[in-house]
Amino acid sequence: MSTGLLKKERIQNLIDAVSFREPKKVPVGAEILTWPFSYAGVRYEDVMDDPVKTFEAYIKFMDDIRLDFLWGGMVTSPVKALQAMGCNHYALGRDGTTIIHRQPEVEFMSAEEYPELIGDIDAFKAKLLRRRCPALQLPREQAYEKVLLALEALRPYSEANRMIQKYIFEEKGVAELTGSPVMFLGPLTVLFDKFRGIRDTLVDLRRRPEVVRQACDEILKDRLKPIRGLDPKDYGFPHPLASTVYHVE
Repeated sequence: MSTGLLKKERIQNLIDAVSFREPKKVPVGAEILTWPFSYAGVRYEDVMDDPVKTFEAYIKFMDDIRLDFLWGGMVTSPVKALQAMGCNHYALGRDGTTIIHRQPEVEFMSAEEYPELIGDIDAFKAKLLRRRCPALQLPREQAYEKVLLALEALRPYSEANRMIQKYIFEEKGVAELTGSPVMFLGPLTVLFDKFRGIRDTLVDLRRRPEVVRQACDEILKDRLKPIRGLDPKDYGFPHPLASTVYHVE
């Protein structure tokens, strides 16, 4: 069977399974991020500056494990690019492979900033970005130099991911769960993940629930903008499945 037909069959099996219909074959999938490096016996830290070596290490598991669908299939978080901007929210773990989200290091909004978020969410996001990337607080020319360094650090990361995804989803014909045109995060999850953090969101739900509700109303409007901009005919590409993530719920 050709790769194209194989992928088409895998997608149909996936659609049948989540639609409570019996598929021709029960689809088997995985959710993976940096695990393939461990499977290959390679530390991501040792290959991350070379996109070809990163690619070759990452795809080794595909020789031994047959998957119908996959969530992920890429290295998340360009650690070096973020660090070039002075952002240390993500870092390599002690194993040299795992990418750690260091939420205690993240500069979240304060309770007093809720009115700014509710009043103009776009302006507030820009303010928060400058806070989290100290390089953007420098004079214009110095900030520009830092951005160039970050882009240079981003190059091998982006090239490796491009090759990885092309191989897995095109050459191997694996169905891509992350390729849905609609990736929707609930507004409370966005507040929890992006704006206020784990601890303070939970505190706010008790101390200022009405303000949390107002903030969620504005976040919902913001999250719906790109979805409303889609043409309905695009909802079926690459397959008619939306996706979401539940963190706080």
